[in-house]
Amino acid sequence: MAVHQIRGFFGQREQAGLSREQLAASAGVAVATVRNIETGSVVEPGYFTVMALTRALGAEHADLSA
Repeated sequence: MAVHQIRGFFGQREQAGLSREQLAASAGVAVATVRNIETGSVVEPGYFTVMALTRALGAEHADLSA
């Protein structure tokens, strides 16, 4: 999975009306983690982090590869 796909996927956070803080709390990760993924500071986010964020957004794993 390409990093740009992951960053683009998290654009859905805003469409869902969630702040970074709300998404991070729902996923059980740090706000800095969400910010770093969205801005590209993290080259390869951890699998479990991505899955937690995916679940918090109400998306499926398959949505990431689209």
